[in-house]
Amino acid sequence: FSLAKTSDVTIEVRDMNSRLINTITLKNLSAGEHITPIQTSDLAAGQYVYGIYTSVGGGIASKFTVAK
Repeated sequence: FSLAKTSDVTIEVRDMNSRLINTITLKNLSAGEHITPIQTSDLAAGQYVYGIYTSVGGGIASKFTVAK
């Protein structure tokens, strides 16, 4: 993901029933491109949704699939 300016970032992983599975909090990330690995080894095979939210109000969401 890319940030336009320095921000705190929260990444939420949810199952397809909107249950929160994991939250990753990243403090004071600088502007620019970032890669954050998400641990999926404990997740069952299936589809999930991740959301990336910034402390300045922006956010995106998308689906991903875990295959075992």
